[in-house]
Amino acid sequence: MIEPATFLSLMQAINRIQKFDNSGNYLTQWGSSGQGPTQFFLPNGLAVDASGNTYVTGFGPILKKFTGNGSYLTQWNITGAGNGMATDPNGNVYVASYSNNHIQKFSSNGELLTQWGSTGNGNGQFSNPTGVAVDESGNIYVVDQSNNRIQKFKPAPLGAPLDVIASAGPGRASISFKPPLADGGSKILSYTVTSTPDNITASGASSPIIITGLTDGTTYSFNVYATNASGAGPVSVSSNSVTTTGPYSVTAFISRGNGTISSPNPLVVASGGTSTFTVNPSSDYSLSTTVNGTCPAGTWNGNSYTTGTIIGDCTVGFLFNPALNITISGRGSVLLSTGGSCTANCSQYLNVDSLVTLTPLATNGFMFGSWSGACSGSPCILSMTEPKNVTASFGCAVKTMYINLLPSPQPYCGGAGDICTIVPDQGSICLPSSFESININCPKLISIGGGCDDPSVTTPPPGGTTTINGSLTISDGTVNVNGIEIR
Repeated sequence: MIEPATFLSLMQAINRIQKFDNSGNYLTQWGSSGQGPTQFFLPNGLAVDASGNTYVTGFGPILKKFTGNGSYLTQWNITGAGNGMATDPNGNVYVASYSNNHIQKFSSNGELLTQWGSTGNGNGQFSNPTGVAVDESGNIYVVDQSNNRIQKFKPAPLGAPLDVIASAGPGRASISFKPPLADGGSKILSYTVTSTPDNITASGASSPIIITGLTDGTTYSFNVYATNASGAGPVSVSSNSVTTTGPYSVTAFISRGNGTISSPNPLVVASGGTSTFTVNPSSDYSLSTTVNGTCPAGTWNGNSYTTGTIIGDCTVGFLFNPALNITISGRGSVLLSTGGSCTANCSQYLNVDSLVTLTPLATNGFMFGSWSGACSGSPCILSMTEPKNVTASFGCAVKTMYINLLPSPQPYCGGAGDICTIVPDQGSICLPSSFESININCPKLISIGGGCDDPSVTTPPPGGTTTINGSLTISDGTVNVNGIEIR
């Protein structure tokens, strides 16, 4: 068969193929002497299929396949020298073997489908066959040269597909097979696969065919039959038995922290499906996006988590991060080693089981006093196994030149730049008779008296005065002043 509007010329002596249109105008050529992909040794067999692909044989036991423009596609071995070739409507290739006295039938990809003939002069025997042709009905004509005759063969009835092999997946199976040895002289239009049990069917033009809708966990075998223009052919031998995978159990659990899983648990999922769980943290916890367990990793959408593709029983564990609640008493802040700080009362959710170090930082004019709650010592190191509450207390400090602190006991500050802490919530400061300046920044009730030149005094002396030559600055708090002169 030659593609429409063209014909080919096989030039044996110079080892090439020439292509012409139907008016004899030259189009292209390919081939030379040699053993390369596009070379020949005395080519003497030529055929073209319905797609325009060109097949060439020579005096070597090789058949070569080209595109219609001479691009090399593939090649395969034949028995003996091929002296004549033809193709049928299915794209199968027939080769007349001159020296072996038989006809070989190949698929378009070189798979040997069948062969027939032997040496002799009886029906179906050959003596140096040199040509072969196929008509539209699939009848095969062979030039039986030395017997001086032409033999006609009726195509064998449509056969059953061969070598049916099944492989199972989730709710499906893939069925591979080989075409029948005989196509009944007509192009095979389709193949149909049928399952046992359930009689589920699927069709396709070639192998493999995927059949879906199978029940997970069920064992199946499969048969295949071919259909051509004359109808359906015989059913193949059953395939191997396979069991579809699934269904699977997906179990969710709380790995660390405290929260709830509101979805049904566990979930039963077909193989290849996914599972979705909705999770909610308890009070003083937040939801972590970290997930553990054995299920394939998935994705979050708000507080709903969907696993990856399920291919077996598996688990998924959820984590909830506890809150660290920090209260600030006085003026200061708390620095967290995990990042950030609290300058006022605050809450932070930290990774469950993580360690965090809290460092108190006093505002200028204040001093850190103590921790209470879950903290002790400074710095404070906490293991966040659960929600925790801590309080950082800061007291105020006063910078003076010379200060007595009342009531008893009275810490004594005797030099420039000394810091005296007012404890408890109120106290008294007694200044010496001459003083440069004082700055007070303390949100407490403080009394200032004068005339305290002796550090051992316990109360401001009657009539005692202090002259402040610089300034008295009150930034915060309430101050009672007695015996103070400001110049």
